[in-house]
Amino acid sequence: MRFAFLALAAALFALPARAGPASCATKKCPAGTRCELRSVFCIKAPCPQMPTCVRKPAPPRSACAGVLCGPGKSCVPRTVQCVRAPCPQVASCVSTPSTSPCGAIKCGPGTRCVVRKVMCIAAPCPPVASCESLPAN
Repeated sequence: MRFAFLALAAALFALPARAGPASCATKKCPAGTRCELRSVFCIKAPCPQMPTCVRKPAPPRSACAGVLCGPGKSCVPRTVQCVRAPCPQVASCVSTPSTSPCGAIKCGPGTRCVVRKVMCIAAPCPPVASCESLPAN
């Protein structure tokens, strides 16, 4: 009886002999999973890590997915401060900078903004906006 117990214990706690350290290089995992080296329980240190198939995490969804901002605004994900990381991102609609030089100036009554190309010494040579009187009818 004592021999049967010792044989059973030896079979349960024996680790298979390995030629080298465990690796995910030869581990085949099902679709939707990936291989990770995980620590295992063992009787005597050092305890080897074993290749284990684990479920792949879902790709992070953008905070701006499905968010519609008003005219002249675009959605920008912003990380909020939280107690424990990872902190979530929230959608934030911000003004989109105008690409026209006229977006930066405001012309008075009876004038309009006109964009003119300029000569310069070194490129790039951005156009310049100026206010000009409206033509008389």
